[in-house]
Amino acid sequence: MTDINEKTVTLIQLGLTEAFKKNFDDAVKYIEKVQKLFLERKDVYNIAICLAELALIHYQNNSDRLIRSLTLLNDAKAILDNQPQNAEVEAKILHYYGTIYYSEKRYSEALKYFRNALELVNNNNLEYAKILDSLAIFYLRINNHQVAEKYLKEALKCKQKIGNELEITITKLLYGRYLSNIENYDEALLYLSEALKFIEGLGDNSTAARIQDELAKIYLEIGNIEAAEELCKKSMDLAKRTDAPLVYAFSCCTLANIKIKQEKPKEALQILENEVKPASFDLTSIRGYALAKRIKAMAFNQLGQIQEAIVNLHESVELFKEAGVNAEAARSYFELAETYKNEDHKAAFANLIEAFKIAKSNNLTILAKKIEDFIYEIDQTEWANIVNKAAFKEKLTNDSESILNALNLIDPSKVSTNPRDPLISLLKIGRSIAAETDIDKLLEIIAEETKATLNADRCTVFLLDRETNELWSKVALGMGQQEIRFPAHMGLAGHVATTGKTINIKDAYNDDRFNKEIDKKTGYTTKTILCMPMRNLNQEIVGVFQVLNKLGGATFSDEDEDLLIAIGSSAGIALENARLFQKQLLMYEDQKRSFISFINTLAAAIDARDKITSGHSTRVTGYSVAIAKQMEIPQEKIEVLEIAALLHDFGKIGIKDSVLCKEGKLTDEEYKHIQEHAYITNEILKNMYFEEKYKNVPEIASSHHEKYNGMGYFRKTKGEEIPLGGRILAVADVFDAITSKRHYRDRMPFLQVLSILKKDSGSHFDGGIVDEFFNIRVNNILDVLLLKTDAASLTDEEEKLFEKYTINDMHQILQKEESDRTEIEKEIITTFEKHYNPPHENKENA
Repeated sequence: MTDINEKTVTLIQLGLTEAFKKNFDDAVKYIEKVQKLFLERKDVYNIAICLAELALIHYQNNSDRLIRSLTLLNDAKAILDNQPQNAEVEAKILHYYGTIYYSEKRYSEALKYFRNALELVNNNNLEYAKILDSLAIFYLRINNHQVAEKYLKEALKCKQKIGNELEITITKLLYGRYLSNIENYDEALLYLSEALKFIEGLGDNSTAARIQDELAKIYLEIGNIEAAEELCKKSMDLAKRTDAPLVYAFSCCTLANIKIKQEKPKEALQILENEVKPASFDLTSIRGYALAKRIKAMAFNQLGQIQEAIVNLHESVELFKEAGVNAEAARSYFELAETYKNEDHKAAFANLIEAFKIAKSNNLTILAKKIEDFIYEIDQTEWANIVNKAAFKEKLTNDSESILNALNLIDPSKVSTNPRDPLISLLKIGRSIAAETDIDKLLEIIAEETKATLNADRCTVFLLDRETNELWSKVALGMGQQEIRFPAHMGLAGHVATTGKTINIKDAYNDDRFNKEIDKKTGYTTKTILCMPMRNLNQEIVGVFQVLNKLGGATFSDEDEDLLIAIGSSAGIALENARLFQKQLLMYEDQKRSFISFINTLAAAIDARDKITSGHSTRVTGYSVAIAKQMEIPQEKIEVLEIAALLHDFGKIGIKDSVLCKEGKLTDEEYKHIQEHAYITNEILKNMYFEEKYKNVPEIASSHHEKYNGMGYFRKTKGEEIPLGGRILAVADVFDAITSKRHYRDRMPFLQVLSILKKDSGSHFDGGIVDEFFNIRVNNILDVLLLKTDAASLTDEEEKLFEKYTINDMHQILQKEESDRTEIEKEIITTFEKHYNPPHENKENA
């Protein structure tokens, strides 16, 4: 008998180990083998255990998993009928019911089973510890980190006391990943490294590769790039050898991220394209797809391809939200802020706030600190508000968190087993609105969740517009989306808005307060109505809920009213904060528009002094940006260059009109006078206020006449002593000058233009920048050249034709004799000349 007992224990342990390693077929064989032994012995309790274990293994493995697994659990439960109670076996069955329901997103039912199972066993039992693991996972999902961590610690202590190494490792893995997610990297390294050691001993290479990847990410976060890359490559190698494509793809994402840290964006994109893309993350893993999108965006950002970066980051945020990975959503919001920083201050600030709220609610202390530092960099007043828990943090975070904390203390197992029970819906509303500042999205979330929570047919959320004294809404679920506006004193909603009293109509057609004409116009039949005010922190009415027709023929109860009060409390605060937030963002947007408008006005004022050079500053800016993008200069530096280019001739304000507007060639004295404009540009701009990022504008703008050999003016600097932006401006300025009609000559033939640039490369110009200029596509140069001219812009067909060729290609074609050119080359030259020297210009010049 002892030998049989030892054999069954061994077989069960082997089965569970294989299941952990995801070798499900082998796991089933071991459990079925031991089940056969128990059947021979008619050991009812152990037969029930085997059925429960098989249920969970089949659920993890098979496509028909739900029906088959629940059938096996029902069988396990049934054979215990009329048997003396065995608490441990019953607890295991209930626990596995809960595990399956949790995976099916039936969270209330799952929690009920977990708690009922826990009550059956004492804290010296292995099943007790395993249930605590499941409860920890549940509470992590609803962001109750305090309870989750308590359960994980208790589970680990229990398992260590019992001495089951496999189970100890499972909890260490859970705890290590939790610590990593909340950025407690030192402890996370400890627990994950210990788990890795045991799993390597098991020979579970797939799980070992996953943990190596997780450790690599931690090392990357703490700045140990060398250790990160070493572990990442180990993970990739192990995943490839064990044919674990998803693990391999995730590890490749980590390697791509390492390349981003090393500022090698092209290598990162190559890894994503060649190694990650074949994994089809979009079909197999939402989280993986989101991660790849974010890394791709970071590479695009480093390459200066800002719009591509923004598109990918927005997709990443939505995918992480869909996957329920809030911490990663926060990191994507932060990357969006970094990307928008120099593009759109309003958008950058908005994404920082989203990241900050998620980081705080998820205990991401390192990320939250980074965000605070970022906010300090762009707005010290807002930073002070955050640090001092003033308007920002107090109004946007604390009130929502207090509601969530209260909800987390409630025992959801005492409520309905409906998967959308009220408390879970309340929690979802609280979590959603805590991370949303867009009013339209807020209205949609609040209306959708309120309708579902109150089990109603329709819900409309009206906001009070104090300026017009109207109630309005863009959300009317069940009737489509449209804006509704009416005077704030009209109808039931108006009565609630003006009196602050709740209206609960049990039978609309027998209640004089209801206007039946509305149903006649819409064709809808209203039966029951619950109408209630929404209030802000100061208890002022900011809107009204109107919920129609309780489903199932019921009426709205007192409990429904209480629930709507709770929803209204958090919703009113969130909506008021969103209003304040949008008002602040508008101020930032106005400031940015004012600055850009001011710069454009200054540039236009100079160009306006001489009609012949009209548009010069705009074109020089266009050429400069084209060169900078070809050189893959970061976007924030391109933006500085743009401002400098627009203002590069601002010093001409100090040049005499008789010289500036002179027809014909300038005398030596006049030429010396016009050279003074570079010095004047510097003197004027250095006395203007520029924010920190634009502090180099005066130096760049005033250095566009410096020459690479030191023979320029006004400082006579040379080589790389000249700012990079100034060296770019030098090429752009001369190119525009010799391709434009000027005081003293007509537009220069294009071959001669390119020959001048080539000839002066290394003397007048930085040779590397000239080379980059010659690599620009012809259509990009023509698009700028045709700005503010009477010539027609390129057609779509012409754009497609010229985008195939670089300026260097054009130079080679122009150097050929016409008889040696191919037909397509002749077409290129003819089409180019049509725009470069349009017929009406030639006629005028004749």
